[in-house]
Amino acid sequence: MARRSAPGSVNPSSATGPTIEGSAELFRNRAGFYPMIDRQALLGMTLVCSAASIGGLTVVMTRFVVPESDPFTLASVRYLIASACLLLLVAYQGRRFRVDPRDWPGLIALALIFFAAFPYCFARALEDTTSARGALIYACMPLVTMFLAAAFRIERITSWKFLGVMFAIAGVWSAIGFDVDAPPNAIRGDIIMVIGTAFSAAYTAFAKRYVMKYDGVAMTAWSMFLGSSALFIIAIIFGSPFSGSLDLSIRGWGALLFLALPGGALMMWCFITGFRLVTPTQAAIAVGCNPLTAILFAAWILSEPIGWGSAAGFALVTIAVFCANRKTGGRTSSGTT
Repeated sequence: MARRSAPGSVNPSSATGPTIEGSAELFRNRAGFYPMIDRQALLGMTLVCSAASIGGLTVVMTRFVVPESDPFTLASVRYLIASACLLLLVAYQGRRFRVDPRDWPGLIALALIFFAAFPYCFARALEDTTSARGALIYACMPLVTMFLAAAFRIERITSWKFLGVMFAIAGVWSAIGFDVDAPPNAIRGDIIMVIGTAFSAAYTAFAKRYVMKYDGVAMTAWSMFLGSSALFIIAIIFGSPFSGSLDLSIRGWGALLFLALPGGALMMWCFITGFRLVTPTQAAIAVGCNPLTAILFAAWILSEPIGWGSAAGFALVTIAVFCANRKTGGRTSSGTT
């Protein structure tokens, strides 16, 4: 006659029931003793980190080519070419972009902010400041995004996400915050980059609902086309696209095509695809990869100095990414993973 197990006890030989070790592991995970990584968010972070790394190289390429052009023309032509590539992809894949009329004002505003105002500020700032300083300021975007998302109740900020932001910014300061010689007009360029960073943070905070509601790639392609078209019209008035700004050298055209294709179309595809899988703050934290890539390529291409803090910076940003993706114990409310 089989002996009954005492009520509440666990039978170690049961093939289907939980083991003592499994129950202990489950308890430890629920209690929060072991970090639990959200694999979907980690995939999203991989994509947005890739986009940010490409973005770091675009900082260097913009600084390289902007002396041959003007900020209005360079920014608008870059994104016009990139939007053409994305629109071809949208047409080839048969993606649809039917917009609720109530969403048009928000989408138009975001298109003008991110694909007109921000690119101009980005290119204009790099006329005056270095790649390292510009990338450093832009890497502070997570703080602005986090506070915007919290203020408008888009996302609840957990202690781990806040810690991740702090690690990301500490990594950036460690990598490029020391021993950078400032050019004469660096302060002016820094201020313009701060304004551009605010524009980018606003897009990161407020675009999430539209990216989730509509096809992200189609939305980005049309938004990019609208914003860059508006900027090109402004370039005709205030720039010189038809009288010298596009008379680039072979190396200049190579840099512009890089800015438009991998630095425009591919970068935005990675960002938007990954953005659907992460929260605004998690996406913004990935910007820490931007200056860390920028300083390496700036040292190679532009001969800008590279300091000892780069290795520590990479380590701190890596920690920041994992902090941002740590699941909290117990129930997870929407927007807090």
